[in-house]
Amino acid sequence: MAEGLQRMFSRAGVNSSIFVEGLADLERLPDTFHRYIRENGPGSVRIARRIARYLLIEAPALYRLVRKLQRFDVIVVVNSIPKAFMRSFFKDATLRGLVPHVPIVLYSLFYLPTRGLWNTWLQHGNPKRGVPSGGNWALERYDWYLCASDVSDTAMPPGPQPYTVVGLDLDDRTLFPEPKEDFVALIDFECPEYMAERAVQIQACEQSHTKYIVLNGRYSINRIRSIYRKTSAYFPAMRESFGLPICELQACGSNILTPYARWCPSHTLKANCHVDGLGQLPPNFIVYDNDVATLVAELHRLRQTANPLQVVSDFRQCHPQFFSGDDEAVSDFVAKVRDGIITSRSHIDNVERPVTPPARIHADVRP
Repeated sequence: MAEGLQRMFSRAGVNSSIFVEGLADLERLPDTFHRYIRENGPGSVRIARRIARYLLIEAPALYRLVRKLQRFDVIVVVNSIPKAFMRSFFKDATLRGLVPHVPIVLYSLFYLPTRGLWNTWLQHGNPKRGVPSGGNWALERYDWYLCASDVSDTAMPPGPQPYTVVGLDLDDRTLFPEPKEDFVALIDFECPEYMAERAVQIQACEQSHTKYIVLNGRYSINRIRSIYRKTSAYFPAMRESFGLPICELQACGSNILTPYARWCPSHTLKANCHVDGLGQLPPNFIVYDNDVATLVAELHRLRQTANPLQVVSDFRQCHPQFFSGDDEAVSDFVAKVRDGIITSRSHIDNVERPVTPPARIHADVRP
């Protein structure tokens, strides 16, 4: 995602750098400095100078990182729910104390207010969802939000929202359909909550004599994308808040077979994100209602009719912003930063913004 955003920034005439461990490096500051910055607040010249003197002598590499950060016009944190909003992710006061005049923006696959119960889990905790305790951040953590999609079955809250949908630039020249000698299905990593759905997928593959691969363990980017390029059908293992592999596999010519339409909410075509409920899934998606016989029939049909190039064409027609990004939206975001619409104080305005709509909300849980 960071590399794709950098490509989009470049096309908008913006120079950018990626710091893979930037936030982790800042955590190496002594605890006393974190405390001093928190107590004195952002913009304390005395604390900034004290940190600079210490780092210059004791940690020159970290000093250079801080100096680099201070020269940027905006800092974009690339992460997702729940980690992006966890208090344990990074020390906000320290980062804002070091760069008091630089807006801090989150780039995520989706926008928090459209994620059902995630805000409730962040505030009150939900260990099953990776949130050990409550009291975490909401929209007030960042000055602005960039996301790949704002579409979900949960409606967008009313009123102005501090976000820009910029999509994804996945086009690094490794996502394309290779000639497929066999029709191969790919089954996602095991999710213990949805073993019944997984059993249906495996049973249907075996009954239809469809070759399949089950993801397990760890893969390098090059290895996993090599598998994607040979895949003809993909089975998600669970409900995806977004589902980056869904985009990658369509770019490689693979249909998406899902037991429930609600497992792919961000990929539906929805005219109005302020309306509750699902939109319509694009033609590359096949919903088989978790029924073995239906899935067997669909696999037989796909083996006879699958057209990887048509899948790629449909993907780029329905969701071009999920492959090449939305350059116009990126340029609009850049203009907001340059014009002072987005500032290092914008997060204060986000404190009172609604995070969940008044209508019915949906959780990222089993339907």
